[in-house]
Amino acid sequence: MEIEDGLGRLLADGVSELRPPVGEMVREAGRIGRRRRRVRRLVAGGAAVLAVAVVAAGPAVWPDRWGAPREVAAGPPTLATVSGGPSGPAVTAEPPPVDATWPSVLQVLSDVLPPGGRFVGLDPYATSGADVDRVAAVVVGYERNSAPVSLTVRMYRNVRPADVATACADFGAGEQRYKDRGPRQPGVEEAGCRTRLLADGGTLFSGVTHTTVGGFFEDVVRLYRPNGELVELRAGNGVVGDAVMPRPPFGPTWWEEAVQRPEWAFRVPASTAAAGDRLAATVSRQPCPQAVPASSCVQ
Repeated sequence: MEIEDGLGRLLADGVSELRPPVGEMVREAGRIGRRRRRVRRLVAGGAAVLAVAVVAAGPAVWPDRWGAPREVAAGPPTLATVSGGPSGPAVTAEPPPVDATWPSVLQVLSDVLPPGGRFVGLDPYATSGADVDRVAAVVVGYERNSAPVSLTVRMYRNVRPADVATACADFGAGEQRYKDRGPRQPGVEEAGCRTRLLADGGTLFSGVTHTTVGGFFEDVVRLYRPNGELVELRAGNGVVGDAVMPRPPFGPTWWEEAVQRPEWAFRVPASTAAAGDRLAATVSRQPCPQAVPASSCVQ
């Protein structure tokens, strides 16, 4: 019994020493709970800021689980030019369109023509910039497997409907004063003109001029747009006065299609204007006529 009574006292004393400090545990639990709530609020606020930053920044690149980057799209793409660099691609917006000028018209002519030719002998007097109703005009030599032939582009606005209605008659009346004064090769189109109404309300004009003494003549096509704009293309079988081939290059049907190309715009992309300036600087010029002031010739 004495042994059992001694063991009982020892157990009772051990249990009394293990009594937990309940008050201190409650206070510590309160402190931990408050810290956790503050952390949750900070995490929620940081996630919101990150979400706003992602939306504002647009597409982001995140690594996938293998470490390779992948693009996360944040919206539809916009028109831009992308140039690479040491720090990654830089995106710049395309500048707004600009008014057409004779260099930009020359660039469009270069884009429309088949590859393999080159421009020579720009006529600085016939080539000109904006006038009252004329937007631009270009007269230039074109070499393609032969001596140069003349190509002409003229663009006008504010063309009257009456001018469209009488286009062929006026052309024919003007040509009647000359008729063929030089040789025309057999099988080559005769002088004359025709018009055709297009589905959009425009009018397509196609004509062939009479020959000069030297056998020179031109294919002439015009697009009369419903809004009063006019685009005219002329292609010769040589330079004015002398023929170097039986007929102008490509033929009337090709030029009829070419004049309807949408690139003949009165406002062009800034990149086209810049390319035209660069192209114009590489084309040789004919001398400015002595009878006209130098200011009347393009530089």
